This record gives sequence, C-alpha cells and structure tokens, in this order.
Amino acid sequence: GALFLYGGRSTIQPETGKTWTAGAVLTPSFIPGLSLTADYYDITIDNAVGAVLPQATLDTCFVIARDINNLFCQQVARQANGQLASVNSSDINVATLQSRGVDVVGNYRFNLAATRVGLSYAGSYVISQKQQNGVTAPIVECAGRFGATCGLETRRALPQYRHRADLTLGGGPVTLRGTWRLEGPVRDDAAATVYKVERIGTQNYVDLALSFDVSRRATFVIGVDNLFDRQPPLAFSNAADANTFPQSYDVIGRRFGVSFTFRN
Repeated sequence: GALFLYGGRSTIQPETGKTWTAGAVLTPSFIPGLSLTADYYDITIDNAVGAVLPQATLDTCFVIARDINNLFCQQVARQANGQLASVNSSDINVATLQSRGVDVVGNYRFNLAATRVGLSYAGSYVISQKQQNGVTAPIVECAGRFGATCGLETRRALPQYRHRADLTLGGGPVTLRGTWRLEGPVRDDAAATVYKVERIGTQNYVDLALSFDVSRRATFVIGVDNLFDRQPPLAFSNAADANTFPQSYDVIGRRFGVSFTFRN
C-alpha cells in the first residue's frame, strides 16, 4: 500500500485574514429578564494553512489540474514500476477560506409561582463556507457538507445550522437543567465520487443535570449526557475517525457523572 505523510513544513507562509462583524443586543424593558444577541460575521483567510488529504491531493493532481508540475502532483511519489509509493499530506498554504454566518444567543429568566425558570438558546447558521485547496483546485462550498475536502482535517461535519438550548427549573436549593443539542443535516462534498453514505440527517442529543446547594459554598451535581443513548451516524470510508466525525457527533453514548464544588 501507499505511504501517507502528515505534519508541518518549513516552507509554510503566514496566513492573512480579514474579518467583518456586525452585532446587535436587545434587552426590551417590557419583557423583564429577556436578552437577545445577534452577530453577523464575514471572515476571509488567504494563504490559509491546512492539510489536503491524500485522496483530495490525487484528485486535484490527476482530475482537476492535469499538469504534472502543479503543486499537488509534486506531493505524489511513484515507484520505479509506476505504482503509487506515497502521498505527502503535510500542511501547506491552501488558497482561500471564506466563512459567512449568523450567531444568535437568547436568554429569558422569570418566576413561575415558587419556581425559577430559565430559557437559553445559542444557535449558529452558516450562510456560506468556501474552501479552495490550492490555486488550481475548484472552490468548494462546505456549508452543510462533510467529506474529504470539508471535514476530515477538522474531524467535524459542517452543518449549516446547529444549536444548544437549555431549560432550567429551580426551587429552593435544587435546580434541574435539561439541554437539547442539535447538529443539522449534511451531505457529501464530493461531486464526482459516490460513497456508501452520501447524507447524514439531523442529530439530536438530550442531557440532564440535577444540582443541590448543600450550603452557600458547596454544590453537588449529578447528570447524564446523551440521555437516550443516541449512537453516532456512520460515514464509513468517507469518515474522519471511528467511522464518523467525533468532533460533531457523540461517539461514547449515554454516560453519567457527578461533581462536588466548594467555594471559599
């Protein structure tokens, strides 16, 4: 089999980037306890440092560039008989990375009879995330995608929408918190190659935690993550690790934990 090489290079040049942001904060006086924040971002990085993985390197060399002297063909070594010997996937300065999106955060606190109620939401919508792995490569839209170009290096799938929502109920020294984590659907980023798994649907996770204020200075917490034991979606040959993308999806399953905090 061929040898795949990973790591850094002495020839890497510094990245350069431009960031544009705009935001708004709302705390309406007619709804006490409510706050909303919305932020828009537009980030462009030139000369971005990243690794182009072996299959993407081969595709760019032989399918896209069709030029034996291009950067990607220079990363491919062959044996004397012409068979593939190695592909160097060490970090290089890829051409461009651009990301645009909106982040929204909301919090609402109020009392319902003797119960303190808290609602919080943090959501992210990626309008566009474009990546170009070298000047001879095509620009790939990665928003809502996963695969060799858009997900393997970061070990993440890149859904357009994801969120975390919390509901907190408190009464006396006891507080119950429920969390809903959502990762939106994604599809394969390769236009020419068909894999066994071409689409991953929406993934939902529920966490619970119960805390007890033992005293003013001490708190005991017991919780369970991934309450319904949601298993990670499998991508097989198009995956990053463990047949999936472990930075996006829970690979452990249901798990319990306890903690005790003491404050001076």
